[in-house]
Amino acid sequence: MINFNSRQRSFSAQIKKLIGFRPGKLNLYELALIPPSSSQTPGEILLNNERLEYLGDAVLETIITDYLFKKYSDKDEGFLTKARSQLVNRVSLNKTGKILELASYIKPPVNNNRHAKNYLGNSLEAIIGAIYLDRGFRYARKFVCSKIIEPYSETELNSQIFSDFKSRLIEWGQKNKKDISFKTSAEDNKDNIVIFHTELYINKELTSRGNGKTKKESEQKASENAMLIVVKGEE
Repeated sequence: MINFNSRQRSFSAQIKKLIGFRPGKLNLYELALIPPSSSQTPGEILLNNERLEYLGDAVLETIITDYLFKKYSDKDEGFLTKARSQLVNRVSLNKTGKILELASYIKPPVNNNRHAKNYLGNSLEAIIGAIYLDRGFRYARKFVCSKIIEPYSETELNSQIFSDFKSRLIEWGQKNKKDISFKTSAEDNKDNIVIFHTELYINKELTSRGNGKTKKESEQKASENAMLIVVKGEE
């Protein structure tokens, strides 16, 4: 049995609160909480969380890929790739790091470089790497699911995944000098629930349709359907 001193016991309790279970190798978590801009240098050895971040990034991507593959069994590779990129981008990871109050655990960055800009998201990945080395893949997956995926409601998760179809289509239209327009109407279904119907036009030609419980959702669905047509047409 490992005997911790008072400082180690305090740090162990903090990490347990953060990750949801008792840590084993505290040195891994201590290293995970040192961003490059706050590197410690005992002798000539530079200590920071870059290597753990590298490992955690790969573990996180595997977990998210597995989750999406099982959740969206009817979707193709293109959709799954785009969905994964939405969940593991820097903005999303930095936001999760802020929600988990990682700033209170780690040494503040000392300069405004590329490391400092994303230090919360990077440190979150380093924590995942530390969990993987300390407790294995099962516990790393438990942490990712409970702290990164499950806090989203079904609506929020779908919104995050689908949020970029409209903007990406408009960007495609601007790049290829295509006029993109939407025409949306609403009607009550048999259960008196309002359903929105969107028609999407490219150069005034009807290209796709989409339905949803909100105007935004129906526009995103129509945009997704149009993107599939656009991509197929460019192959």
